[in-house]
Amino acid sequence: GRTRASTTQQSYAGNFPRDWIPAALLAGNDSPALAASLTSGQQLLSAETLRGLQDAAVDRFEEAGLSETELDSLRSVEIQVQDLPDGYLGLATDDAIIIDIDASGVGWFIDDTPRDDFEFAMLEQSVAARARSRFDLLTVIAHELGHYAGLSHDDVGLMSERLNPGERRLSPAVDIDDQFAAFAGLDDLLGFAS
Repeated sequence: GRTRASTTQQSYAGNFPRDWIPAALLAGNDSPALAASLTSGQQLLSAETLRGLQDAAVDRFEEAGLSETELDSLRSVEIQVQDLPDGYLGLATDDAIIIDIDASGVGWFIDDTPRDDFEFAMLEQSVAARARSRFDLLTVIAHELGHYAGLSHDDVGLMSERLNPGERRLSPAVDIDDQFAAFAGLDDLLGFAS
């Protein structure tokens, strides 16, 4: 079976919490996971940290072409931190986004520079090593905001129900733009004249 410290893929529940809302889940943060996270070295998720990542995620949706009204709506979504059941990183409820306190026991990668993706390009750096071994909190927040933006789950990309540790996913338009940008200098590199 899977343990809390498993680094295998985690799933976002498609029907959670609409079809199942345990009262204990939406209760306070006085759970054993809080105490465990304090002793395991997991950085606590402050309101300031969550707000910064939420703002960065909303900026990515702006690049994807959402209207100012839609962006304001995403900025107003409340984010709460609670101990979700094993295997859940986050979920969007009618009232708020709920983020698991410790990324299902694996730990969160909290990006100090969430408007760039440097940590995911430089795999030999110490920050990149932390990014590689933890779940990317920016991706999870962006995924849950995607539900508020009216996006449904997809097999790939930001709205996939699965995420691996060390994986960053962006809004759909940014994903495509980045793929093309990766080839921007290819002609010069290969010696072809433009």
